[in-house]
Amino acid sequence: MRKIFWLVIILNFILLIPRFKANLPVLKSNLAGDLIAAIPLGVNDLLHAFDWLKAQKENGSIRDDAVVVCSKPQFCYYYAGLRSVSFPFTENKNLVFSTIIQADLIIAENTQYLSQVYLNQVLMDSSEYFRPIYRTAEKVPVLVIFAVRKDEVKKLHDKQL
Repeated sequence: MRKIFWLVIILNFILLIPRFKANLPVLKSNLAGDLIAAIPLGVNDLLHAFDWLKAQKENGSIRDDAVVVCSKPQFCYYYAGLRSVSFPFTENKNLVFSTIIQADLIIAENTQYLSQVYLNQVLMDSSEYFRPIYRTAEKVPVLVIFAVRKDEVKKLHDKQL
């Protein structure tokens, strides 16, 4: 029984060696103090967007009580200091639209599955209600921040009444 136990332990270590080799550059960067090396794609852009939002709030371009819709509302509140909510995870576009037009800002990410499936399609279908105010520098942006055009939303509500 002991031989089998030790055999299993040795096999586990043997199977882990290729993983250690593959992650060695990231591990070296982390040990050298570069904590951003292991962050997944898109998270860096999201953190920069939160910093941008915080700077805009501090210089008065964005109200202190502005509401942000994003896929990671806890991060947004922690980094930018803005009240934030998540969008509904449903394929009902009317529900998603009616939820996001109540906010002031919307963060759309092209690398997040939830944003691609539920939010981005609604933003594209009703683009006249949203104005881009920030985007990443790539040719195809990884992240875009939209401002809700409250005047257009008001016209829509007046039309529906």
